[in-house]
Amino acid sequence: MRFLALALLIPGLAVSPVATRNDVSADAAPVQALPAGPAPRAPERITLTWMTWGQVREVWVISDGGQVRWSDGGHQEKTFTITSADFARVREGLRPYEARDFSCERIVPDMPYGHIVWSSDGPDHRVGFDRGCTGGDADDLLQRLDEIRSVLTSLRDQP
Repeated sequence: MRFLALALLIPGLAVSPVATRNDVSADAAPVQALPAGPAPRAPERITLTWMTWGQVREVWVISDGGQVRWSDGGHQEKTFTITSADFARVREGLRPYEARDFSCERIVPDMPYGHIVWSSDGPDHRVGFDRGCTGGDADDLLQRLDEIRSVLTSLRDQP
């Protein structure tokens, strides 16, 4: 009996469903470890596509060779160069999602959405995203996309 009382008082000795629940959000998806496997191949190109209502609104094609092609979905297009450090910065920002699937709970309809595609010699890896998502990694991924978009926009708009 003394051991049971002690176990209940010392964290880690007693495990309860309440103690193991993810209290960050009632709707948060559980974090799942990725299966061990080979590291993803370094992408030669990363493509970010933003859409609304089935229409492409913005596309960024970022090549490891230093060239970026931006389009607003058909009206404007611009090609510019970036350094290998800039490409590495973009890749590093998206690295947590480079070799896994992303899913979310869509709460708000009619929000911008799109996908990220990592292209290399092997098969492309594609991850979709949606501004109407909540829970899981949605906030993290969307913040990373906003930061990358801001960096690329400033590089694009340099004289």
